Amino acid sequence: MNIKAARHYQHLSYEERVRLDALRRRGDSLRTIGRELNRSPNTISRELRRFRSVPYTPARAHRRAYHKRYLSKRTCLKVATDKALADLVNEKLPLKWSPERISGYARLHGIAVSKKAIYKYVKSRWLQEHLVFKGSRTCRSSNHRRARYSKDGFKRTVAERPPVHGTGHWEIDFITSWASKGVLFVASDRFSKKTVIQFLPDRRAATVAHALLALKSGYGIKTVTADNDLAFINWRTLEAAIGANFYFARPFASWEKGLVENSNRWIRLFIPKGTNIRTVPAAAIDQAMQFLNRTPRQVLGFRTADEVYYSQ
Repeated sequence: MNIKAARHYQHLSYEERVRLDALRRRGDSLRTIGRELNRSPNTISRELRRFRSVPYTPARAHRRAYHKRYLSKRTCLKVATDKALADLVNEKLPLKWSPERISGYARLHGIAVSKKAIYKYVKSRWLQEHLVFKGSRTCRSSNHRRARYSKDGFKRTVAERPPVHGTGHWEIDFITSWASKGVLFVASDRFSKKTVIQFLPDRRAATVAHALLALKSGYGIKTVTADNDLAFINWRTLEAAIGANFYFARPFASWEKGLVENSNRWIRLFIPKGTNIRTVPAAAIDQAMQFLNRTPRQVLGFRTADEVYYSQ
């Protein structure tokens, strides 16, 4: 079969199936049948393999193919033809739920619907504006910041972290803004994915220590993973204050604490870059926390971070 024909593949017609059956009964090989029908031998092989357990007849094969195509089209239109499903998708999309999350949430509640069917519905109803992170991310170089950090050979690396068997292992980071010295202190639990956000007036060591003590008091701390921000330059003092070990991502390797980086990415939907952190209302911070902690996550089997955290 030529390339052009392969790109414009059509299902076997009933007449082709009748001819295939006659050639097969005559004892012709798959290649010979393929040449006679101007089809690939693989197409002929797949057609016959579907009927290994029962005798091949053109009528039976055509009915089965028609039924398969009907079910395929019905699956793609499943959301549009089911009011309850359509209502669910219309409710969750504006809440920044992805089709994967909606599909997983629906399955947990006994409703079988694929993410493909939801994407099909979104496209047919022009709802793409509700899909977040549609574009690709670019990684900007941080070479201009290299001089800010001093080497500390005594820091524990991410590779040295102990296995996570429960809550209390936190990745921490800051959301900053050029418009103010105020920052958001973000901590994400590696086990449950629960995220805590605190406003801090600055990133001084004493302020960060106070935030960590508040985190320990409210949730407990077993380990902390951070980057090489100057706020953690006195990490030994912070370790002594909270009674837990610090671990550090390598310089300019923020993916080694990918959980909190991903949390920051979602928080930016509620608090865009360039926002004066000091002017961010507490309600916006609470909204971001509720989204992160009460939205089903695929990595948690489509349970929420709160469900997993409080089950511990």
